[in-house]
Amino acid sequence: MSLKSESGRMVGARGEGARAKIGLICLRGTSRGINASPYYMRKAMDRWVGDTTHLGDRHRFPFLGERLARRFGRAPEHVYLRRAQIQYARDPQDLLVGIYAGSAAAQFGPTSAPMIYVTDAAAHDLVGTYPQFEHLSEAKIAEILRLEERCVARSEMVVTHSRWAARALVEKAGAAPESVVIIPVGTDTENIPPGVEPTEIDPSGPLEAVFLGRAWERKGLRDAVRAVELLNSRGVPAHLSVLGCEPPDEVLGEHATCFGAFNRSKPADDQLFESVLKGAHVHLLPSLAECFGISVAEAGSYYTPSIVTNVQGLPDAVRDGETGAVVSSEGTAEELADVMASWYADPDRYRELCVGVREDVEERLNWDEWGRSFAREAAERFN
Repeated sequence: MSLKSESGRMVGARGEGARAKIGLICLRGTSRGINASPYYMRKAMDRWVGDTTHLGDRHRFPFLGERLARRFGRAPEHVYLRRAQIQYARDPQDLLVGIYAGSAAAQFGPTSAPMIYVTDAAAHDLVGTYPQFEHLSEAKIAEILRLEERCVARSEMVVTHSRWAARALVEKAGAAPESVVIIPVGTDTENIPPGVEPTEIDPSGPLEAVFLGRAWERKGLRDAVRAVELLNSRGVPAHLSVLGCEPPDEVLGEHATCFGAFNRSKPADDQLFESVLKGAHVHLLPSLAECFGISVAEAGSYYTPSIVTNVQGLPDAVRDGETGAVVSSEGTAEELADVMASWYADPDRYRELCVGVREDVEERLNWDEWGRSFAREAAERFN
């Protein structure tokens, strides 16, 4: 097998210039419209690691459209696994990478290729915090945890995004500490716009906040709205733009505008996204649960610092006091309002945060850096 070194030069058993073959096990799909993170991971691996193949592609009906394909275009897991294993038998790979697919990777048949497991969190820590587990039986949850532990046990390298997730993978899922690698995720380098500047705070104008995300309840939209209302009640003019979700009107309040769901692959939606981010002073992500928070990098690419809650992986996405702020998960709306008011009152300090978050996105929170780090770690283990 041959993987790229940090410099991009190919090294390994296949010889100089060879390309490693990377088989991807991914139930979510690796197209941008179906799921963005696996798409960008695959793109980064193609650029920095080797040639990827999505084994047993689960989404067979792209003509249904993105939302319908996500919901109805999936084959059952056992069908997906059968397809993937047949494809692997016909075309053996140098390396297998399970992307957010612990159960599928655990049940994949015997293989001579080493396996890497990529996950944003240990399932053990998502039970009780993420809503998709709420209606599962105890037996089903136990099965999910058992399969994750099996996946971790068979993986020679486990890649995750935060210290919180790494600890749980070791302490709860049984990963060997030396096998776990923390590589933050972020935005695509092509989405880091050139020629933009921080949005200056105008003492006579409103503070513009933005909320990004589909799962508005888990991501804390109510606290974001309440914080903006608190600012206005204190005499600080503020407004919140909401992108990516469609909450009930009563959730939004007097000083919020909701633009609904968006798809950046559509020019009109992308233009709206850029317009809102360019005009925003602060990105609010007061989540109740959050594995990392890619929207921190999306906002940061426009020099917009984030305020997030101190839950799960979010403290690794925001460097408190350098690229934004981390507040407690209790009294969240009041703390959000306090931080925003302090930035509004100190434009020079605020500008330092704007510059800091843009540098963090360029240096750390982007998919090219994820790909380079992945390639470097894999090369050390498998070349």
